[in-house]
Amino acid sequence: MGFRRIVLIGSATVTSLMAAGCYSYIAVQPELVAPGEEIRALLRPERGWELGEQMIGNGPSVDGEFLARNDGHLVLYVAAGTRQVGFHTQVLNQRVQIPEAAVLGLERRELHRGRTAVVMSAAALGVAVLAWKALGGTAGGNTATPPVDGPGPAQLLGVSVPFQFDPPGH
Repeated sequence: MGFRRIVLIGSATVTSLMAAGCYSYIAVQPELVAPGEEIRALLRPERGWELGEQMIGNGPSVDGEFLARNDGHLVLYVAAGTRQVGFHTQVLNQRVQIPEAAVLGLERRELHRGRTAVVMSAAALGVAVLAWKALGGTAGGNTATPPVDGPGPAQLLGVSVPFQFDPPGH
């Protein structure tokens, strides 16, 4: 594997890990949630039917952006699906009103800095090891003078395969 390819793959891996991060959900009181925050609303199973067609999948929780509290309802902006035109993919969102009585609790999505740092360090170490092997290290790359008589036997899957190079005219 070439050095440039290793650097490209390593950079893409580290960048995607940085973007993803390690998130956790922390319980929060509804009064303390500010508009624009990413939250998860945990729903009561017996009250889920009230949401009807608003909910995609009618799961036990709803993830989305908190917009407001209106007349005993939480208003969230949630992903409803995707639309693809050619190579362009667009996420379709919708506003959902959830009765506060149907909500068991709210959780705020927060970046866990410690776990993210450990994952990023491990990824950077992996990229460094691959780059070290590509540049020499234990994968070869010594600067010894090549033998005068030509190359010796090659190793192919652990089996010695002798070969000799005869230049034209010998």
